[in-house]
Amino acid sequence: GTAEHVVPFSRSASGVYFIKVITEKGTKIFQMFPGLGISSFAISDIPSAARKPDLGKRSSTFIDTLVVYSYEDYKTALIGLTSYEKTDFQIVLQWSNTWNNCSCAPLVKWQGMVKIIGKNYPGKNGQFQFPKDCDFEMGQLCDTIWGKANGVPTSGKEQPVHTVVFTHNWLMDTLEVSQGEYDALMKKTYPGYVTPTKWSVLYGKGKDYPVYGISWDDAALFCNARSKRDQFDTAYSYTGILGTPGALCTLVNVSFQLFNKGYRLPTEAEWEYCARAGIKADFWWGDGWRYYRNLDTVEGVDGYATWAQNSWNLGQGAPGFGAHPVDSAEIGAGDIAHSWYELKGMCGNVSEWCNDRYAPYEWGAFTDPIGNPDWTSQNLQPHVVRGGNWGSTIYYLRSANRYFYAPGDDKDIFIGFRTVRVIGDEM
Repeated sequence: GTAEHVVPFSRSASGVYFIKVITEKGTKIFQMFPGLGISSFAISDIPSAARKPDLGKRSSTFIDTLVVYSYEDYKTALIGLTSYEKTDFQIVLQWSNTWNNCSCAPLVKWQGMVKIIGKNYPGKNGQFQFPKDCDFEMGQLCDTIWGKANGVPTSGKEQPVHTVVFTHNWLMDTLEVSQGEYDALMKKTYPGYVTPTKWSVLYGKGKDYPVYGISWDDAALFCNARSKRDQFDTAYSYTGILGTPGALCTLVNVSFQLFNKGYRLPTEAEWEYCARAGIKADFWWGDGWRYYRNLDTVEGVDGYATWAQNSWNLGQGAPGFGAHPVDSAEIGAGDIAHSWYELKGMCGNVSEWCNDRYAPYEWGAFTDPIGNPDWTSQNLQPHVVRGGNWGSTIYYLRSANRYFYAPGDDKDIFIGFRTVRVIGDEM
């Protein structure tokens, strides 16, 4: 029956404990964190396949995964458990190394883009530029950002945290693509192109406002148009266009080249690496989501992003409602972390299309991940969208936040994009 039970711990207790509860109805296992309490759901109720790690080889003896994570600059460690009755783990965490120009090198600029270092190339003298190769921890450790449903966490799309390594450097637009640049270049490149009909004064309209109300395919066409203008090979190939460019068109049999020198949309790994800008906290200005959860106010966030409380909540027709010009101070000057890369609008204003088709995260370490690799016509997985927007609540402003919209979704008024271009060690 219902009762209260006390589990004593020493004052110095730390780490994670597992509590086995045996009743006439069966056995359940809960997690226990000293000082924080016991988990409200039994981890033994989670299917075993979801609890087993992929540590390079599957083992039927593993019953769970112990995840060791630090908010300092360390990689996440995964340990397969064969029993919950084990103590005194000896765990060595490996250093992680996200590049930022404050500690590594000055910024390099090129035509409105900034160089992002993901690969440690050797210099002209044969010596490597930096002491370590770059990597970062991608994803969100906490699984209850969005609360729980029937006692079960709901933030699975952002988990598990995993290590990402890049084999390339790239340039990224410092600003979201503007309506003026998009409209002019698309008119020159694609006969029949029409200006997106959703651009309106209500949501932000003008040459300096960000693009929105377009499909992923419309954005890919712009990338190809920019590549042709600058005399690079195009990153995207396709056999036809369904519909009209600029009017939520669809590309037939579309594929892409990850490493050619043309413009393309960023992979979501590239996007998150840039959004974090060396900061492991949930938000690029250094705060964690728990900080705002425990406050009655989110005062100060307005200085970092255009989001719901300084835009959408104002109501239609009010000054400040809708997207803001891509280079305006109101979308977040980036005076803390983003000054490292001088990127604007990464966590607000409009959300941004990424190159990847959606795929669940997996345990482990990955090199140049591209999401779901299946781009056949039978694959109906939508493309990933990253970053908060002018209608978002604060949790969407987190660097790890990921979601997606289906083509033609009425929320596309919130989605724009920026481009990247892969480079070697020539810059």
